[in-house]
Amino acid sequence: MPRGERVTSSSFGQFMASTAGRAARGVVGVVLIVVGLIVGSVGGWVLVAFGLVLLAAGVFDFCVITGLIDNIWSGAEVRAHGRRGEAPRTA
Repeated sequence: MPRGERVTSSSFGQFMASTAGRAARGVVGVVLIVVGLIVGSVGGWVLVAFGLVLLAAGVFDFCVITGLIDNIWSGAEVRAHGRRGEAPRTA
């Protein structure tokens, strides 16, 4: 399957690249950071690290999921794929 047809053209990929998706990543990131600091220990620090990645993804407009699956890290590029009218994956 060509680059950009797995997640970037899907409604999930478009949501995650939208302002609401960026805000959701930021909020979840902050929650994970707070919970991780409360929990402490190694598991807590893992949550903090994951929360920092999500927070950075929201702030700097990149998407880890589309990056890992479609090798497209930029939110702007994900949105551009959706505007081109590529059909979502059906299978």
